[in-house]
Amino acid sequence: MAWIGTLLAYIARGDPLRVPVVIDTEIGDNIDDAFAIALAVNSPEIELLGVTTTFYLPRARALIARRLLGAYGELHVPVSIGLSPRYQGEPPAECDTFTQMEEAIPKVPLGEASPLSALEWLEKVTAQRRGIVYVANGPLTNLADFLRRYPDRVTSFRQVVLMGGWVTQRLPEWNISQDPKAAEVVLSSGIPIVLIGREVTLGCILTQAQRGILFNSGLAGTSFLMTLYQHWAKAMGNTPPIMYDPLTVMYLCDPSVVTLEPVRVRVKTEPGANYGVLYRAMDGWPVQMAIDVDRGRYLNTLVSRLTEHVVTPEWYPVELLVVIRDALVITYPADWQMRRSTTAKHILAYVLDGEGMVEARDGTTTSFQSGDILYLPPDTPHQLSTTSGMAVSMLYFECWQMQGGERQDYTLPLVDGGLVLSLPDPSYVQSRVEQIIDLWMRPSFGNMFLCNSKLLALIAHLCSLAERSKGDPSSTQEMIEHVKTFLEQHVEENITLDLLAKEFQVSKFDLIRLFKQELQITPIQYHRSLKMRRARTLLELEHLSVKEIAHRLGYSSVQVFSRAFKAETGISPRVYQRLANRS
Repeated sequence: MAWIGTLLAYIARGDPLRVPVVIDTEIGDNIDDAFAIALAVNSPEIELLGVTTTFYLPRARALIARRLLGAYGELHVPVSIGLSPRYQGEPPAECDTFTQMEEAIPKVPLGEASPLSALEWLEKVTAQRRGIVYVANGPLTNLADFLRRYPDRVTSFRQVVLMGGWVTQRLPEWNISQDPKAAEVVLSSGIPIVLIGREVTLGCILTQAQRGILFNSGLAGTSFLMTLYQHWAKAMGNTPPIMYDPLTVMYLCDPSVVTLEPVRVRVKTEPGANYGVLYRAMDGWPVQMAIDVDRGRYLNTLVSRLTEHVVTPEWYPVELLVVIRDALVITYPADWQMRRSTTAKHILAYVLDGEGMVEARDGTTTSFQSGDILYLPPDTPHQLSTTSGMAVSMLYFECWQMQGGERQDYTLPLVDGGLVLSLPDPSYVQSRVEQIIDLWMRPSFGNMFLCNSKLLALIAHLCSLAERSKGDPSSTQEMIEHVKTFLEQHVEENITLDLLAKEFQVSKFDLIRLFKQELQITPIQYHRSLKMRRARTLLELEHLSVKEIAHRLGYSSVQVFSRAFKAETGISPRVYQRLANRS
């Protein structure tokens, strides 16, 4: 397994076999904090000395951390209650994002409750241990308070691995902005700091397949983790889960998963629009900042360790690259037959007219007709023939992914061992293939970009059809999941019930009935909620105007968009934008 190589690397450098780690967390709001703790207790490279909690209601957060540790059988890892950076007691209503409060109850099995505060516990553990790595997955209040009180204990820490900042965009980020003065204390302490910020974590999103593996793991700890996930998902409207915080722990398990760059940074502590911004500065404090992450390896390893499944690249084919090489229409006469051949490129062939046969490597033959798709991966021996004659639109392309710095051809999961994909409604595919060929025949930089983008959209559509064909068509749950995926992929488009009914070969009445049966809302209501979630994300970017966002999401006017947004959130887009980007 990958962690064996990491342990050997530690031995070669003379490092201890297990890294002594303290995790400071605001577990209970977002779900990634819980995943970080779960990864730590499932990683043989980590010796988890203890967990400290921060942010408002730190006592309740400590209960959740103890329940998670207890579920994983880590009953002797102490959890200490820390400080709140801004809030004492209940937070303001607009900040009440404690999504997992329902699980903050003293239910066995429970991890150990430290009788000491976070400050007192850190004083005790740093008196006993050296070479500690402090993993900061929340505001830095606890560590800053400790360093102010015990400045001579700086040498107890080998490193701080900090989740925070958005240095490349010079924008505020949650962990830093909640207590910028604490961040200043830590940055100026002289402790070596690894900074992992939003620039490398925003794309670290668990796939639906990975979430399914986690839900079906059967392990007690991971089952409780996914219970926390369900609370979070319900509160957040099934927002895709971004794995920010576990990357700090994964870095300690396998440093090669991220690429670091030495930079100097400072933090804005003066009130104003830039309050809490971490930024590059020639006279700043030195840190090692993450500039890239191997997302596929990171997320596959995360899921593997939490489920004891073997990692497969298909869980997260993040490095998948597709480039079109040729596009043309070929007409074959009656009684035509080709000699057995092997292509060097991927071939997607849409049958415009006629019918034929394809013989695979093992001698099995499959018939195809107008409206079908042939998919021939590279190095696939095959033989084509037709008695009636046929016309075929042919797309040649390359498809590969990078693994360990090497290029490997990737076979698309389209036909499940065969070579022919029958389409329930070929009109979309035919139209998209015709557009690609037309653009290819009129070469320009713009048209080449369009060719590749339309090919990617076509492949995504065919992959979705292929996935659907593998399941039981009578399964309501599976059909609903496919509809949800389609709506998520077309969130910025205007979707109608007619289009969905045609796409999924089901009546509008049945589609509404089945959707409401599973989710208590209609498909169009679900799509509207996705639009509003995308709207919130775009409004948080700050540089886009409300008018631009309304147009991008397909609304006829700002007024129509504003009414829809207010009906969903209770406030106008402009008010939300001000609150989301408040200093």
